[in-house]
Amino acid sequence: MSESVKPTSENKKKKKHFSQAWKHFVEIYTIALLLIGVLSCALLYFYLDAFEKSQHKYVMDALMDETGMEQWKDIVTSASDMEFSSFDDTASILEDYFNSSCIKTPTYSEAVSISTEDAPVYNVKSGSAYMARVYLVADKKLSFGRNTWKVGHIEPYIPMTSFASTTIRVEVNDDENVWLNGKQLAADQLIAQIAYEELNAIESQYAIKPCRLLYEVTNLCGSIKVTLEDGTEIHPQSEKDASGALMYLSADPGYDMVISAPGGVNVLCGEYAIGQEYKTGSTTGFLKDYKEYTGGLDGSFVEYTIPGFHRKPAFSVINPGNVTLTEQVTPDGKIEFFYENNEDLQDDKEWIVDRFFMSYIWYGAGYESEYYDLLSYILPGTDLYTYVEDSTAAMIWASDTSIDFEYLEYTNFVRWGEDCFSCRAAYKATTTSQAWYENFSRELENTYDLVFIYKDGRWRAASMSVVN
Repeated sequence: MSESVKPTSENKKKKKHFSQAWKHFVEIYTIALLLIGVLSCALLYFYLDAFEKSQHKYVMDALMDETGMEQWKDIVTSASDMEFSSFDDTASILEDYFNSSCIKTPTYSEAVSISTEDAPVYNVKSGSAYMARVYLVADKKLSFGRNTWKVGHIEPYIPMTSFASTTIRVEVNDDENVWLNGKQLAADQLIAQIAYEELNAIESQYAIKPCRLLYEVTNLCGSIKVTLEDGTEIHPQSEKDASGALMYLSADPGYDMVISAPGGVNVLCGEYAIGQEYKTGSTTGFLKDYKEYTGGLDGSFVEYTIPGFHRKPAFSVINPGNVTLTEQVTPDGKIEFFYENNEDLQDDKEWIVDRFFMSYIWYGAGYESEYYDLLSYILPGTDLYTYVEDSTAAMIWASDTSIDFEYLEYTNFVRWGEDCFSCRAAYKATTTSQAWYENFSRELENTYDLVFIYKDGRWRAASMSVVN
């Protein structure tokens, strides 16, 4: 049996020293851990504070609260760089887009395709309708390398996919100018020339034959209004064509032309002469007995009718004489070539016309005293001279006559040669007469073509024709 060893005082001292050391170690370690915990909590608090303050939502929320719909509208409608067609009205499209699509309270979301940590970007939308992009920039610096944010700038942002686009085709005659939304279509929009199946005899001779022009305009996003040069609006067909384009088609006008020109002149359509097969009427020439003075012209007029033009034609005349012709278009579209009034001739010769015509009027009203003066103003040997010379037997001579003119005018002065001119006299008057057995009143209204010949050193009337 072994003997037990009793602890010595020295061993007891060692144990006591170790116990006290361990106690101090635990106390120090605990304090250190507490200090580390406190420091960690403080660091975490400051980090979380900096992290929270660096969030984008604060500046974005403030922006959404402070910006009203009118301000968003101003931003949306300022998108002037949109890639619309040149025929679109960008301002109207954006105005309509905002009023019809941007009706919900705006919201925001990060534009992940372009936003970065250093340059955040947010999209602003009204429902599903895009309105703008907000670009944030760094503001105040915070701990841990963070910072607050502020709005750098806002720009309109509306993807083109937000707009439905339309392609249109417009077919018109080749002599018609066409406008789209107030802008004329040009060669850039022309995609085809379509030949006519049938042409009239004159157009078939043209070097450049009439055709239809087909224009195309793509990517129209706004309103569409197609008009011709005179303002006539062309409306779209009910269905789209095979290419999916909305079709606008102007009617073929099918011009039926009526032309009136003096007899004896050649009428041209372009460079092609109008033949007698198109003649549909004529008037009697009041100069038929005086062609020796007129270069062969007799004062008649011929009417031509040519149907079935696809392109509005231009007409001209070749005049064998030296008389100036003027062209005019009547309200019903008839083209008239007529003799131009010679103002210099009228200034020089109107007194001769007035002397004869007033003598004729007074003689016709019953003034016997005008008889010899009137004959002196008429060329002997003419039918007019014979008519007046033989008229005395049929006249009722009045003792007192008055004439009240409503109008009296001389027009259409034409010089046919050195010794011949014509003019037109028109009047309306009321005559009141007292004969030996009665009193009577008459209303007179007539228009005459007058011809004057220079012979034996005098200008005298040679012809007087009623104008119907």
